[in-house]
Amino acid sequence: NREEPLFDGPGEYAIDLNTTFDSVKALQISFPTSSRILAGLINEMIVKVTEKGTQAPVQNATVSVSFSDFAQTYQTDTNGEALITISPKQTELVRFYAIAEDKLEDEVFVRVVNP
Repeated sequence: NREEPLFDGPGEYAIDLNTTFDSVKALQISFPTSSRILAGLINEMIVKVTEKGTQAPVQNATVSVSFSDFAQTYQTDTNGEALITISPKQTELVRFYAIAEDKLEDEVFVRVVNP
């Protein structure tokens, strides 16, 4: 209501004490900046799962890694990290999918490149 506003300026506001708020925590998958997945080679990489926003590590998140004829799941440690070993034979997309209890999942696709 513009004629009778609840507040006059940025320093004044009103909260209805009967209002409830719900928040959702989401996951974020990240890799070291120098990470690349090379076709035809054994690739070891650390995948980190954190909460979006806070960047807090997520322990016991399940990380699913899949491509062409490969699918495997890993669990994150107390630092939110999982050591992944994969050997894609060709250039393609690798799917990384993270899920944890009471959090929105994350999905990232990484392209395999020729060495």
